[in-house]
Amino acid sequence: MASTRVVALPCGIALIVCALAYVNSFLATPTESMFSWSIVLFAGIFANIVAVYAVEWPRLDGLRLTRGQLMRDMPRWVNWWEIALAIMLVAHFLWMVREAGLGVPAIVDGQYVVESRGRILEVITESDYIHLKCIEFRIGAVLFLAIYFSLTMYWWFHKSRKGLR
Repeated sequence: MASTRVVALPCGIALIVCALAYVNSFLATPTESMFSWSIVLFAGIFANIVAVYAVEWPRLDGLRLTRGQLMRDMPRWVNWWEIALAIMLVAHFLWMVREAGLGVPAIVDGQYVVESRGRILEVITESDYIHLKCIEFRIGAVLFLAIYFSLTMYWWFHKSRKGLR
């Protein structure tokens, strides 16, 4: 069990980074350096998912890994936090749809626009562009926060059987 908690430590650090990125999105303008962190966080998610499959492999039915298999060792409060994070993610997505419609903020030919599939839906101001980029960044931060929360809890509460010891 102690060895899986060692794996939980980097996940917990990434969880804190995601939470700080989320808070920072309300305080500052997202920059390219903030978006580059998402590549590092995504790589960590991928590495952890591979590790989870390696640990769970002896109990898998084919390649399918169910939520029940992942949640079996966790206390109930973890499930409630995961539900809260999922609701938060949906709320941010709906907020983005409300603010930008079905488009995303972009810069096309030096103009700030909301575009969808290459079509310009609306020309916007720079402050609107920054506002929409912040919402977009929050969606990513909440998504990574939810994923890293699940991974941290998995590694923290995982009871070693076969596999990682």
